[in-house]
Amino acid sequence: MINIQRIRSAVSCCGCQIWPLPLERVRRVALHTLTELGASIAIGAACTPFLPANDSLAILGIGLAAQTAINLCLRIGREYAASQDPQWEPSIPTRAMGYTAPIVFVANSGLNAIVLWHEFGHFCAAKLLLSHSNPSIVITPYAGGITSYQDSIVSNIGNAFGSNEVLPLIASAGPGFSVLAAPFYYLGYRASRHKWPEFSRVLIIMAVTSYTTESIYAISTLWNHHGDFQRLWRVGVHPIVSVFILNSAPLTLLSVRTIRRLLRR
Repeated sequence: MINIQRIRSAVSCCGCQIWPLPLERVRRVALHTLTELGASIAIGAACTPFLPANDSLAILGIGLAAQTAINLCLRIGREYAASQDPQWEPSIPTRAMGYTAPIVFVANSGLNAIVLWHEFGHFCAAKLLLSHSNPSIVITPYAGGITSYQDSIVSNIGNAFGSNEVLPLIASAGPGFSVLAAPFYYLGYRASRHKWPEFSRVLIIMAVTSYTTESIYAISTLWNHHGDFQRLWRVGVHPIVSVFILNSAPLTLLSVRTIRRLLRR
């Protein structure tokens, strides 16, 4: 049987341990890193059929490797600092550092998942509202995506909304899918924040990122003059109005929580 304590003593030199972390902290780092790697591989596999025929797969792999290496270092640093000072673990810097790895994950793999889900909204709307539209999705890792479809006959469901409303509906389906997913991220965060704190942080950051990316996308229409929100602008929905519509759910939640706190005083 391997004696971990003897190994630790053997690798100590002049009072400086080469293996500085307790075994339980090493296990925690390994578990979180491997779990994140599995989730990232799953997201990458979901995106792979929609990658253009160039170096996108290599770019996806490089991004995944960089994300894993950065987060491994961040987790080791956090666990090492916490092991050196027992009073440091419940402190504000520790809680802030607990968000660094989830932020890196969402900025990398999570963003690809958000883009894919956005484009899937366009895909579903085109399939539903147009006959023989043959929609297709192309994802460019860490950059965005596009859903193309053929202008074709409006389907029976599309006629129920009105033929003039079909294209704006397809344009709004992408942002709509993104913001509709955000409340589920928030509910998952509320349900898991005590039992799986790092997973819950990923979910809340995914929710914030979904709202933020769509809001920036809408505002950029003011100078880019193309994209989903440009099509909505043509039918009278200004991009600033779109931002308020997209963020109606979090704004309402924030207002309700603020009112409840004021009433408790």
